[in-house]
Amino acid sequence: MQLHLPSASYDSPYRDLAGARVVVTGGRGTLGSAVARACAGLGAQVWSLDVTPSGHASSGTIRERVANVRDRASLEAVRDEMEAGGAATVLINAAGIQHRTDFAGCDEAAWQELMDINLNGLYRRCQVFGAGMRKNGGSIVNFGSVSGVVVSGKGTPYGIAKAAVSFMTKVIALEWAPQVRVNA
Repeated sequence: MQLHLPSASYDSPYRDLAGARVVVTGGRGTLGSAVARACAGLGAQVWSLDVTPSGHASSGTIRERVANVRDRASLEAVRDEMEAGGAATVLINAAGIQHRTDFAGCDEAAWQELMDINLNGLYRRCQVFGAGMRKNGGSIVNFGSVSGVVVSGKGTPYGIAKAAVSFMTKVIALEWAPQVRVNA
């Protein structure tokens, strides 16, 4: 097995992305779209996933696909399409939502939606795209938040989900090393 190791060159530390097969979830969001464009600009082939289409045509280096992180089958469909040319080498989990409420004010529907997208969705994405990485090597970047470390007055349910994301990241990093590098 050949592992994809980071560059040791300070002149071009990101050259490793040239030719990488990158999945960015939350690709229509502010952070996800910026990461997708940056990876493509560094030579990666990018699959940008979001729950709704952007209305822009896919380019040669960014393929926009509709996939819902709450629906494993939609993620598997993208993975299957992608694997026709090779497995993902990088997964960037930028998809997420925020409900600005304190713990007592968060109703059950909002709690379930937040946990299903921010936590269960992360689980699904890592399971679906991580399978190929466990065989071939790769990297996963999970978007965390300071809200998962420091308690704030509003956004408490979001912070609870992000704390769980941090812990899940550590578990996956331990279990899938050295084939897969996992960070938040």
